Amino acid sequence: MPEVLMYTLKLESRCMSNIAACEDTVSFLVGTKNIKVMNEICHVSLNGMRLLITPLESEIVKVRAIGSDPMDETRFATGASDYLKIAPSHSLNLFPINNSESGEIEAHPFSK
Repeated sequence: MPEVLMYTLKLESRCMSNIAACEDTVSFLVGTKNIKVMNEICHVSLNGMRLLITPLESEIVKVRAIGSDPMDETRFATGASDYLKIAPSHSLNLFPINNSESGEIEAHPFSK
């Protein structure tokens, strides 16, 4: 019987995207969507029969969509919403995938 690899997120997830530019390994991003606590974007990759998960904490309140750069495996973008304020706000952010020790990532918001 083949071995099954499994990982459970701490929070509910709304979006997932493969990292198309990463041709050597199976790799994808998952974004959580809880409005009450700090959300995560998890970088998940499969190395042989080993599942590697890097949770990346973000100030983004609620990730609605996520997508990787098709030419650069070290960048991805998210579409997010913040409903904690009186007037809801929406944003599109560009992030680096930097497997840092802290797990914190800094958004680079797109502006009009």
